[in-house]
Amino acid sequence: MKFDESIDAYVRHKNAMGVEFDTGKKYLIALAQRVGTLELDRVDAKHVAAFLDASEVQAATWRMKYYVLLNFFDFWAARNEIPYLSFPPIKPRVRNSFVPYIFSRSEVRALVRIPSGKIETNLDPITMRTFLLFLYATGAMAGEAWNLSVHDIDMKNRMVTIKNRCITRSRKIPMSNDLCEVLRKYFAWRLKKKVEVSKLFVNKNGTPAGYESFLRCFRKRCEFCNIRRERSSTYQPRLHDLKFTFAVHRIRFWIRSKTDLNKMLPALAAYMGLKLVTTERYFYLTPERFTKHLNKLSPPRTKNHWRNNPDLMKFLNSL
Repeated sequence: MKFDESIDAYVRHKNAMGVEFDTGKKYLIALAQRVGTLELDRVDAKHVAAFLDASEVQAATWRMKYYVLLNFFDFWAARNEIPYLSFPPIKPRVRNSFVPYIFSRSEVRALVRIPSGKIETNLDPITMRTFLLFLYATGAMAGEAWNLSVHDIDMKNRMVTIKNRCITRSRKIPMSNDLCEVLRKYFAWRLKKKVEVSKLFVNKNGTPAGYESFLRCFRKRCEFCNIRRERSSTYQPRLHDLKFTFAVHRIRFWIRSKTDLNKMLPALAAYMGLKLVTTERYFYLTPERFTKHLNKLSPPRTKNHWRNNPDLMKFLNSL
């Protein structure tokens, strides 16, 4: 059996089991391109090791490729098509030290209020403004928002249907009055432009907007507003960070209003299509969780109140 034929058969098997295997298929095809026209039983552990170490990637990506290949070759070995391969040692897990960028409310306002004509892109300012506000108001991932169609928006019942490849993350959620008003203005703009495509977010000429267009426009807006991490930082603010910002701002509001987080965090998880354990991560990005303890050390309405210490506030926001 040719190696590329074995990949096709394996992908069909995974799909028949109900597994989305796009990323795994990509890795297997990349290995097939590397080994060429070899038969499946001629591919050995040296080919696998060379493929895994061919390019420098993060440890998490390397481990993902490793397990895709391990399961693939074990699948065919169990069917006596090939002998079991002796795989190279797996790289250890590396603790993820990346911290998302949490935009302040003033930074969010700056991003959505840039005057027309200040940034030249193929996206109309009202399209980008609506896109950013949708992310900030719903906690949706950028890809989920980009994939929306006009049929997913139910203005009458103030609901939006968000679709995700992972079925457990697909959801139907309510929209706030402010977001509904933003969408009404955007639909009015679409009507004026006589946009006919079903994709919700479109270019100035009425064609569906590409995802890269939003990324480029977002980077330009961050540069225009001087929103960035320290110069030495590898990762600058990302479009995806608006999802984290939504969650942190909601939790911050609940802490300040003394709302029961035991009730609200599960609701937040359901709203964002996440597991509760994932949502709890946002809690640890919220400096307000220290408010009770800091107020004991530095009572409010005093000259040396902790909120008046810029170095302390910078430290808390970095946690």
